[in-house]
Amino acid sequence: MKKDPFEDLYLKIKYDILFNIEIKQSKINLLSILASLISIRMFPVYIYRISYFFNIIYLKPVAKLFSLLNFIFFGIEIAINTNIGGGLFLPHTQGIVIGAISIGEKAIIYHNVTIGAKFIDTSNELLGRPKIGNNVKIATGSIIVGSIEIGDNVIIAPNLVISKSVESNSKIIVNV
Repeated sequence: MKKDPFEDLYLKIKYDILFNIEIKQSKINLLSILASLISIRMFPVYIYRISYFFNIIYLKPVAKLFSLLNFIFFGIEIAINTNIGGGLFLPHTQGIVIGAISIGEKAIIYHNVTIGAKFIDTSNELLGRPKIGNNVKIATGSIIVGSIEIGDNVIIAPNLVISKSVESNSKIIVNV
């Protein structure tokens, strides 16, 4: 059964806010929720969520407009057809390119990270792109390319190039 797009959008944004609060190790109360709602780190996530929402309800031109706003204001390029689970956290909101098939829940992606196809792909097809699991932390400057899978609970150290699949529960500190 297909999920209601409005409910999916609401639940993912709710989870994004709660994960933001969890990372800051704050108690969940009205003040912490309001602080997360207006956090500059959350605005690119909201814009991506709205872009993805319009894409799945078949309003691609509107989706592309929101995606362009993310690029103009935050220097973040996220493909409109990349499905990212709730709990997306972007500690620094510059220079991120995401063109994965999907990214699971509780993803932390630092600045200057590139996730996408190994070769030039102007068609925006999802074939040949990474699939990333839940609870993944991708550090500054990392590059993840190709038709690979990154398992759950993976930590990728800064400035690495990942072009082979990574098993769950791994810490990657050298290029693979």
